[in-house]
Amino acid sequence: MSGCRSSKGATFAVIGCAAALAAGVGACGGSSDPGAVSARVYVTSVCRAVGPFEREIATGAAVLDPSATSTPAQRKRMLEGYLHSVSADAQLAVGELEAAKHPNVKRGRAIATAFLALFKRIDSGMRVAARRAERLPTGSVEAFRAADAALGRGVEGSMSDLGSSLSGLETTQLERAASRTPACQSLS
Repeated sequence: MSGCRSSKGATFAVIGCAAALAAGVGACGGSSDPGAVSARVYVTSVCRAVGPFEREIATGAAVLDPSATSTPAQRKRMLEGYLHSVSADAQLAVGELEAAKHPNVKRGRAIATAFLALFKRIDSGMRVAARRAERLPTGSVEAFRAADAALGRGVEGSMSDLGSSLSGLETTQLERAASRTPACQSLS
């Protein structure tokens, strides 16, 4: 999952991870765990859970472009709103992932636990970023640019190794289910 970086920045990397992970999370083989759901039911739940988060990141691309606003105060407001929206969608995804149970595949519990932990980390990172955006200085263009750049580096740093928590958990069974599930096909 080292391919979760993006030349467009950390938030674009997160969306790439979410889409890749939703489509390819897992292990192979089955299990007879009575609390498990089918691979298709699980990937449908996961893709529906991360879909709003992914769409928020995708539609917020303009906010990430520093030339989209003319003043530090305008950019700060845009960043605050955007990061709070992303954070809210990440929180919703966590709630839905908690309710998604786990797939009836080999290591299904480990897969579900790792994916939930990943989104809890994304949720936490987005909340921190939103709070930091609230404290961006707007009195000086230079001070704002420096703080804005530091915020971006902080987000990228906190999200840089997201996929590592899922390494070794890929599965053909879940990938196949995701490729046949409309909720997953709509993800980037």
